[in-house]
Amino acid sequence: MKFRSKIIDKRILSNDTIVLVLEKGSISFKAGQYIVLSFPNEKEAREYSVYSGENEPNLEILLKTLPEGSFSMRLGDLNVGDPILIDGPFGYFVMKPDEILSKPHVFVASGTGISPFRSYIQTYPQMHYSLLHGIRTVNDRIEPENYDPHKLKYCISREESVYFNGRVTDYLIKYKISQEAIYHLCGNSAMINDVTNILEASGIKPENIRTEVFF
Repeated sequence: MKFRSKIIDKRILSNDTIVLVLEKGSISFKAGQYIVLSFPNEKEAREYSVYSGENEPNLEILLKTLPEGSFSMRLGDLNVGDPILIDGPFGYFVMKPDEILSKPHVFVASGTGISPFRSYIQTYPQMHYSLLHGIRTVNDRIEPENYDPHKLKYCISREESVYFNGRVTDYLIKYKISQEAIYHLCGNSAMINDVTNILEASGIKPENIRTEVFF
């Protein structure tokens, strides 16, 4: 379902990371799904996972503005009141209802791949989860106040810090992997492939590894 929305609010998290708050209209989505954004009277469009929870009054997307990505730069330049077209929701990276509260969940994200996990956590705050977030520097943390600090683990790959030094793959190799958990992976394809290989080599069944690739 495509409809004309508009920017309700804009949170600038860093010089290249932004949260856009969009008018929700009549959209009903499941945490983990994505929407397709386009500009009025233009054909070019991009997919973005919904960053907000199912029951929030507006839609939020997490945006990384890249110099080589003209579409993301244009989105980043939008201001409150500007129009945007939304199509969707789409996608199957959703949690199985019978597993939400009955299983422990491990979320593994790189960069803005944290988006669907924030939507899960906002929607199902009572679930048992841990979130492993791979980023380059401490300044790349994305709204850590949204998560229980005891359940959030940062993997910092390009500087020394008080957090784990290395990639999410390094963390998973170093620490014991729970055999009971459902693993949800979101981010670039290289990370997802590497993490999947580590999990399967550790005895995690393929059906307990759920993935969403960000290109």
